[in-house]
Amino acid sequence: MVTGISFGGLASGLNTEDMLEKLMHLQRAPIRQLLVRKDAEALRQEAWQGINLLLSGLDAKATALRGTATFDGRTVTSSHVALLGATATRGAAEDTYEVEIQQMAGVHRMASDRIDSRTDALEMEGFFVLGGVEIQVAAEDSLNDIRDRINAEGVGVGASVVDNHLLLTGAETGAGNRIGLYDVSGGVLEGLGLLTGVAAWVEVEGSGAGAVEASEEGIEYSVAQFEDPVVINGSSYHYGLADAEGNIVGVSLGGGSYVALDEAVSGGELETAVLSTEIFEFQSPVRDGTVTATVDGGVLTLNGTAVANELAKPRDALFSIDGLQITSSGNTGIGGIIDGVTLDLGGVTGAETVTLEIGRDLDTAVETVREFVSQYNQIAKGLKDLGGRNGLLQGDGTLRRLETGLRRLVMDNVGLEDAEYTHLGQLGIEIDRERVMILDEARLTAALQENPGAVRTLFEASEDIDGADGVARRLGEYMHNWIRYGDGVLAGRDRMYDRTMRMIDDRVESLERRVQMREANLRRQFVRMEEMLSAMHTQGQWLEGQINTLSSLRRDST
Repeated sequence: MVTGISFGGLASGLNTEDMLEKLMHLQRAPIRQLLVRKDAEALRQEAWQGINLLLSGLDAKATALRGTATFDGRTVTSSHVALLGATATRGAAEDTYEVEIQQMAGVHRMASDRIDSRTDALEMEGFFVLGGVEIQVAAEDSLNDIRDRINAEGVGVGASVVDNHLLLTGAETGAGNRIGLYDVSGGVLEGLGLLTGVAAWVEVEGSGAGAVEASEEGIEYSVAQFEDPVVINGSSYHYGLADAEGNIVGVSLGGGSYVALDEAVSGGELETAVLSTEIFEFQSPVRDGTVTATVDGGVLTLNGTAVANELAKPRDALFSIDGLQITSSGNTGIGGIIDGVTLDLGGVTGAETVTLEIGRDLDTAVETVREFVSQYNQIAKGLKDLGGRNGLLQGDGTLRRLETGLRRLVMDNVGLEDAEYTHLGQLGIEIDRERVMILDEARLTAALQENPGAVRTLFEASEDIDGADGVARRLGEYMHNWIRYGDGVLAGRDRMYDRTMRMIDDRVESLERRVQMREANLRRQFVRMEEMLSAMHTQGQWLEGQINTLSSLRRDST
């Protein structure tokens, strides 16, 4: 556009600015036509982008119909969900089980004596081991400080202070998950009342004590917990005494009783160990800490420590399935008992039993097919509206090709030989005259109940395996050709519209330059005309003045 200030029509009396504006409006008619075309191209591009989204949605639904979970899913029904929950995978067999829960798995819990103050210095110092981690206590530390230090170390044991008692709680349930702790120096745990000293006396003169050698005064044995129970001569043992090299020298009979081994053995050889006849009794059970041997007058004394205040023993969950007794270290996520089924125990059943039923999940299959039908109808309606009378894509051959291809691939026979179902009509899925897909859910459910494998094959069959592609598979491959990123049909269509609109922009820019040049030329011509008219007006006024002067002189002479 020409810039600056101009005053038109001063000489001619014509409204030249208005004339220029109207002339330029006529000159810009092709530009306006191009911009209208560009808007139309943009709307068509948006329409195809919408089709792309709908096709992607249909592809997702077709993919779900190819998934094994859709037709092979399982449902789990518990007669008492609060007491027993469960989930099942496609590998679980359809069956019914009667479950009794006698005991829930629990964590190990113990407490210290009651301390006068949780914040005052305890005047204790030393080291103790908790969960395999050594923890130092200084004289100025309070009960709260010890709690915080334990929690900061992340030893797998939770520490809290309740009513001025230091409460230790194991992180894992199960009889094998005892809290391991012992004093290293300073007797802090005994001072807090978490551990108490105990002793066992064994007469060694003339009887022998097996691997617990009476002659080795001062030797220290640690209390060992076996990862899995060890069976010796048909009996199971969970704990033992180990020497400094880690060799087992005795096993626990429970209740504070230990039996020595004839020879010290490594953990891997325990099942072949030979038990001594020597049994020694502690004053209370020793399952944590260390045991020290001393000899005096032919008597072997084993000095150890035991938990002083055990609030709850670690325990396994005990339950039965159809009368078969089962133990588990945990209450939830219990797998490997019933193939494909994971159990979650919620509480003790008492006198009642809980019925657990594993069945076939028909609802998921029906819902997946229902969603597929709904998505197909969305895209069918969209294509019909866009290609119909006054539609944005009316007469578009690509649109017709897409619509026809989808309908054919969905409803045509898939060509599976010796298959019970070869087209969707057999499952109650039809397309009416209005191009709307209709689902008869009762007929589909009946087919799923009668032969779910045949229904699945109709959707997910593969040409490489079954000799022909199923409905969902061939439909998915067809749609991928349309929606594939980069080289799909719709990606090319989108690029075509971008090119067209860029060409229109270039053409508009060129025409605008020409219009501006034309406007500048016209403006210069109008200015020249005004200048000429102004000059003629000036000359006319001069001539008029001359004529008036001559007329005046003639009158004066007469």
